[in-house]
Amino acid sequence: MISKFPDSGDFSQFILHEVILHLVETRFSGGIDLQYEEYSRILRFDKGSPCAASSAAEEEQIDTIIKAEVEPNLSEEQKQELSTVEYAEDKYGKFLVDTGIISSSDLLDYNRVQAKAIFTGALREIPYSYSISESEEAKHNPLNLNIMEILRNSIINDLQDVEVTSKLDDLEINY
Repeated sequence: MISKFPDSGDFSQFILHEVILHLVETRFSGGIDLQYEEYSRILRFDKGSPCAASSAAEEEQIDTIIKAEVEPNLSEEQKQELSTVEYAEDKYGKFLVDTGIISSSDLLDYNRVQAKAIFTGALREIPYSYSISESEEAKHNPLNLNIMEILRNSIINDLQDVEVTSKLDDLEINY
């Protein structure tokens, strides 16, 4: 159990922002598994720093992110070559590195983009439940993510949504 929050539960008494901030402040090492209606996300930390994230949401899959960024810049020949080659699921990025289309540095950058999307998505939606598991040994190197910026932007976006909707008398009326 991390001191302030139970190891598992729901978000009826607090919000995910509080939990993440606490994990950062206490230099937590381990993961928090977030369950949503149709998928899950896992956020991993090493001594309070984000070090990995995974998601079952299609738009947050690394292959989806890489394809959206890389494929528009490929030549027709490269696109044709990619369409005929089979690669293991979730190994599209490694395949692109192996074929020289992107560098290993590019792949790390896409991993950071993915992790940021997952952390941002986690803060945007309210999970049904969570479970926290501590670990002593990190299996991932810390990502260069500014978690405080992600938290701040999430709060600002939430405030803007509340501010806008509170100024509308009735959301059902078409103006």
